[in-house]
Amino acid sequence: MVPLGAFTNSENAKQVQDKAASAGFKSYTENVKLPQGEQTRVRAGPFRSRDAAEKARDRLKSLGLEVGQVAQR
Repeated sequence: MVPLGAFTNSENAKQVQDKAASAGFKSYTENVKLPQGEQTRVRAGPFRSRDAAEKARDRLKSLGLEVGQVAQR
């Protein structure tokens, strides 16, 4: 999976998901409770391989998204 961000505002999370979807990428969210409050994490994936995830990361980054390092879920 490719991390696309963590947001306290659910509308911001939705905007990132929409941008990823418009580029043809599936994404999902995870809600987490932290001492600072609740956040929604947005992740792109899953991908068939690490190589596919790396290529997707590069494409998502070129769209102007702040992407994290590829990680295994």
